[in-house]
Amino acid sequence: SISNWQIALETVQSYPLLFEPGTSGNYSSTNYILLGLLLEEVYGMDIERLIEAHLLLPLGLESSGVRESTPGRPGKGTGNMYSSMEDLARWVNARWRTEEVVATRVSKEQDRFAGELTGYGEWSFCPCQTSPATGLTYSALGISGGDITLRYYPVKDIIVIVRMAGGIWDGGREEYLNKIVTTIVKAL
Repeated sequence: SISNWQIALETVQSYPLLFEPGTSGNYSSTNYILLGLLLEEVYGMDIERLIEAHLLLPLGLESSGVRESTPGRPGKGTGNMYSSMEDLARWVNARWRTEEVVATRVSKEQDRFAGELTGYGEWSFCPCQTSPATGLTYSALGISGGDITLRYYPVKDIIVIVRMAGGIWDGGREEYLNKIVTTIVKAL
């Protein structure tokens, strides 16, 4: 039987390219599927087990895991993860505060793509730009279809995790969220 990730790759192949490779960028879950398949080939294990063995277990993220693939959530590196708020805080700490997960040199390389939206991935790559409006610099990660934001403010050494049921991106909610979080962080 054909898997959900195979269906996703076959579907995207039926569409024309948006631009010539190497000339621009655009978010695509299929790129994460391809990366997941490449990592499986290199490491000789399923991407789901690789994530568990090399990220979740070493960081003590006991309430986090990888869901089974379903239609619309093809898996193979496209997310499909669940986590508790406590584990999300541990992740932010390991990712940005202690750099246990991604070293500064990798973050600096990511900075080349700071203007690109990467979907469920990071934005405001470090070294981050300080917002002229707030005077604060932060690293951020959006997950769960855009209803959770994880942020680390290095100047204040503060981790902020906010979940907005229904999503952050619709109806001006992002601006509202940023105003509230900025007010609180600046007051601390």
